[in-house]
Amino acid sequence: MTSLAERHRTFFELHQSGCFVVPNPWDMGSARLMAASGAKALATTSAGFAFTLGRPDLGHVTRDEALHHAEQIVAATPLPVTGDLENGFGDDPAEVAETVRLARGAGLSGCSIEDTRMVDGNPAYDFDLALERIGAAVEAARALEDPFVLCARADGVINQSYGLDEAIRRIKAFANAGADLLYVPLVPDRESLQTVVASVTKPVNVLAAGALTELTVAQLAAIGVRRISVGVQIARLTHAAIRDATRAMLTEGSFASFASGASGNEIDAMLEDTFINARNPDVRNNALDMMARREPSGEANSEVVRIASERLPFERNAESRAAIINYLGKNADISEVAKEALVEQYRREADPQLMVLIGRYVSAEDLQ
Repeated sequence: MTSLAERHRTFFELHQSGCFVVPNPWDMGSARLMAASGAKALATTSAGFAFTLGRPDLGHVTRDEALHHAEQIVAATPLPVTGDLENGFGDDPAEVAETVRLARGAGLSGCSIEDTRMVDGNPAYDFDLALERIGAAVEAARALEDPFVLCARADGVINQSYGLDEAIRRIKAFANAGADLLYVPLVPDRESLQTVVASVTKPVNVLAAGALTELTVAQLAAIGVRRISVGVQIARLTHAAIRDATRAMLTEGSFASFASGASGNEIDAMLEDTFINARNPDVRNNALDMMARREPSGEANSEVVRIASERLPFERNAESRAAIINYLGKNADISEVAKEALVEQYRREADPQLMVLIGRYVSAEDLQ
């Protein structure tokens, strides 16, 4: 898997130009599916994670729980990960700074800090304290060895504790304090977003929610948005699926909604794809060995065979090549794609031991 230092640098570079989408997984499985779908980076979601614990959002998860969760998301894929760390898990600026340091210890490449007090009603911190808290977070981030993208959030609009003018006043101050990225969640419309982006010279994150879901990535990029996050939106889709399917089953006796579910083979292939393409040979070996141990049931998983076949010509690690060969070899009798990949690899293979290994699965006649 890509080293953490490489991930941190990659994440920093993503924020220097262009526009990209950062999906928000809520567990290791969703992280792997998002990575296999082409995500460049991931962001945790406090609301999505809280749901997995059976709790609501905003102040119901501890710092230790959030950081342990972040470690799991970091470990799930080779992608850089930024953390939704709510208000930094403390009112005092020193606590926020400590959260930033601990976030790096968890492997995060960045994090967001809100200006929200985690008490009833979720009011905003007063302006001066909010600014001091971001200043402390920036100082802690700059003391780290590798880049750490600090996102400063002005959450008064989404929490209805102040309006857009105050949000803009705050993100301007946060920018001057050194924040790398500014974020006003749930701006009401396109015009408001344009105003937010124009008010600062630093990159802006936008939440794809509310009225902004009517805009495409290209349209948001044209406005000047640097990063698009989805927060809890994808998790809420799964919540809706749970609610609707369960209600239909229990109140109507209907299982019809199950027909629209993803196939097990497709999901398994996506989960394995994340590991097959990991940078660390040990991670690849473990994933491929896991697949090779599965006894073929008479019908090869075409998606996994495709992924392994495409990976094989580019695999430089001999042990990982052997793992791929073993997996494809177990399917060579029932998959022409697997067999052809082995034949092609035999013709390019420079390692005599691996040539012998391929010969165990493919006849000498086919290898000529």
